[in-house]
Amino acid sequence: MNFATTFRIPMQPIGKGRGRIVKLGKHAGIKTPDKTRAWLTEFSMRAARYAPRVPLDCPVQVSIVAVFERPKRLRRKKDPDGRMWHDRRPDADNVAKAVLDAMSRWWADDSRVVHLDVVKLYTAKDEQPCVEVRVSTHLLPTRLYVLPQDEARGPQTAEDAPGLPEDSGGPLRRDNGALKPSGGNLTIWDGDGATHPGDRV
Repeated sequence: MNFATTFRIPMQPIGKGRGRIVKLGKHAGIKTPDKTRAWLTEFSMRAARYAPRVPLDCPVQVSIVAVFERPKRLRRKKDPDGRMWHDRRPDADNVAKAVLDAMSRWWADDSRVVHLDVVKLYTAKDEQPCVEVRVSTHLLPTRLYVLPQDEARGPQTAEDAPGLPEDSGGPLRRDNGALKPSGGNLTIWDGDGATHPGDRV
């Protein structure tokens, strides 16, 4: 099934609250906090108009931009007018959990989400908080570099290590500004299911 949509929900993002164990007769269960449950319900209702007609039963890519209300301390004249990075709680993974839980009826199973991007930002000075979501079955090309277990340490890609020194001691090193394996074989996955060993350096 081919499906793609992008939408914006004018709500303050939240991180999924930690559930608490409650006793239900002879059994125990996990109760989702009331605040989280209310947010999930409202987000789900607002997003329903953009949902696919039937649950997606194929690989899905989801991108989430969570735009939080800017605090007063960042509204000074010297502060940027545009969006700023949000480097406080809630954690990005908990924000994603809340959004994906609210959209759980969009796919046949949570495992169908194979690619997830999450960005946290503060609003621009003239903007209201919101959650922007892109869902697509048209997966963007991806290259994943898979290292042997004993070498899986340190930065893995250039994006992970913009300031990596010439000799970092990790699995990657800089060679005239480019990242290269510091030793061993590097396996490359091209995004189309094909894998091949990288050149040994």
